[in-house]
Amino acid sequence: PVALQLEPGTGARLWRTVVGRTLLASLDAAVLAALLPALARAERSPADRRAVLALPRELRRIRAAGYGAGYDLFLTGVGAVCVALPAAAGQGPRAVAVAGLRDRIRPREAALHRLLRRELREPGRVSPPGS
Repeated sequence: PVALQLEPGTGARLWRTVVGRTLLASLDAAVLAALLPALARAERSPADRRAVLALPRELRRIRAAGYGAGYDLFLTGVGAVCVALPAAAGQGPRAVAVAGLRDRIRPREAALHRLLRRELREPGRVSPPGS
């Protein structure tokens, strides 16, 4: 078994993770148009500010695919597949993800996406791989 352990308080900017990018992709266009410049202004480095302002292309890709997948975004060697959850009244954007070693997630990306989608449609009916 492999375990990823981070120090308490470890965090990442919203736009630096596939979960964050999937959440951003689920936002209304007007909200996103106001939010991205604010996220860019919060960054110290010009390269990070440019990266934030370049996100709309990635967010469109996530929306079109119906899920986000990212590798080495926050931690080298780590990958994740993420699906936005349906909007619920009175709640902000939500998502669910499967993450692990990049070399284990990447070849299973499409299967993990299907598994997440199926679980959202029929909670509890999906058997974990290998069971």
